[in-house]
Amino acid sequence: QGIASLLDVEIYKEGLKPEKLIEEIHQRGGMVAASNHHFDQTPYLMEMIEILTDMEEMEADILKLAVMPKAPEDVLNLLQATRRVSALTPRPVVTMSMGKLGVVSRISGQTFGSAITFATVGEASAPGQIPLEEMRKILVSLDK
Repeated sequence: QGIASLLDVEIYKEGLKPEKLIEEIHQRGGMVAASNHHFDQTPYLMEMIEILTDMEEMEADILKLAVMPKAPEDVLNLLQATRRVSALTPRPVVTMSMGKLGVVSRISGQTFGSAITFATVGEASAPGQIPLEEMRKILVSLDK
């Protein structure tokens, strides 16, 4: 009553106590997608694993990480972090690397354990999002 079914909580927002907020949302019957966005860089591999693991320890229902790559290796590191964490948790892991370099993570994320991807209908809400019809064709081709 009076609460959304799923709330996205940016866990490292200044002044926020994410564990307490997640617990309160759960007590009210809601679910939480814990998220962390890096619009200007990609953290190191172990830092990304730690971020996703922190989300799990906070009892988030979905673990979501978005990063901005500076080099192809950044995308590889994100996919490796996705693979490692998704193999260790029953919770859905959702990751994406943004921008032109990161597009490959949006179309191949499922191969590495990312539970969902984002496409756009109309204007993109994040750099590197693919239009919905194009994304459908790509995903169908990958599933063959």
